[in-house]
Amino acid sequence: MCECVTYLKVDWVHGTRLDLLDSWIANDPAIVTAARVTGGYDYRLGSQHRDMRSADDWSRSLLSRPQVAEVLTQFCTTLFNRPNFAAALLGTD
Repeated sequence: MCECVTYLKVDWVHGTRLDLLDSWIANDPAIVTAARVTGGYDYRLGSQHRDMRSADDWSRSLLSRPQVAEVLTQFCTTLFNRPNFAAALLGTD
């Protein structure tokens, strides 16, 4: 399994509709987490793939989307995963 963190920059020049981009992101089976972010990029995507080759192909395919201006993908290995850690600390779990 290959895990990736990908940053997307939106093409604001051509009147990108975020609802269409959000819908596409929500329906992509490779994406397991997604967040809009501030800074140099507009989205942070977490994805999982069969292997590095398929992850690389997926990452390159993102540039074919008309709403996407730039893609930065980093391959990573999760050391630990604590999905409920913050909720437990805040007493909201």
